[in-house]
Amino acid sequence: MAAHGAQKAFGAFGGDGFTATADGFSALGYQPGALFALAAIVGELFGGLFLAAGLLTPLAAGGIIGVTINAMVAVNLGNGFFATHDGIELPLILSGAALGLLLAGPGRYSADARIPFFNGAAVQTAAAGIALVALLASLGAHLA
Repeated sequence: MAAHGAQKAFGAFGGDGFTATADGFSALGYQPGALFALAAIVGELFGGLFLAAGLLTPLAAGGIIGVTINAMVAVNLGNGFFATHDGIELPLILSGAALGLLLAGPGRYSADARIPFFNGAAVQTAAAGIALVALLASLGAHLA
């Protein structure tokens, strides 16, 4: 996920960079496109890095769930299931993996294991809220 965020933010790994990403979000109906591009970058880049480090695991997972749900609704839903036809397969798998991490919580060797207040139900609820807001934003952009 972090690599996808780097593509959007910096044009790394063959990506288009921020300006093209913002234009793409605008073309999909997300207004202002730059704000939604920034949200996707934060969800992917920081969510991916933080999950890899085991830092702020529930919040990082919530961000990734939000980004992948948006990808499914905005880009992949009309293309069927399989990734070979740009379907929902990959974002669905990534959402499921992030949901599993959100529900299971950080592991014993994670950075979060040293920060006990990040393992509670309140943080998981906040993460679920992040994912819900992202879903509503996606639906709002497509129903408008």
